[in-house]
Amino acid sequence: MILKLRFFNNLTAGFMIFSGTVAMGFFFIWGIIVNLSIIFNSFGIFGLITGLIFAPVIFALAPFYALLFMNDFIPVFICYGGGSLSFLLIACGYLLKNKSKP
Repeated sequence: MILKLRFFNNLTAGFMIFSGTVAMGFFFIWGIIVNLSIIFNSFGIFGLITGLIFAPVIFALAPFYALLFMNDFIPVFICYGGGSLSFLLIACGYLLKNKSKP
């Protein structure tokens, strides 16, 4: 019985880690596309080139720019909500995996 429970815990933990990693990749790519479109629509091609040079700063601030000045909360949910959901799945998977060790 304990062996079956460990197998189920390991299987569930692996699925959670895998699905969290896939979700993180999906939200990362979607967030890049959304942030680049925000920058391009607001500042044009010069803003896009500057945004690519200063990518970490721009990608951290672009969703909040869209929230404050464009009244669009979807980029914040995509970038920060998707990352939080992915982190939560991966963390729960690792906690479940470490819990099932003898």
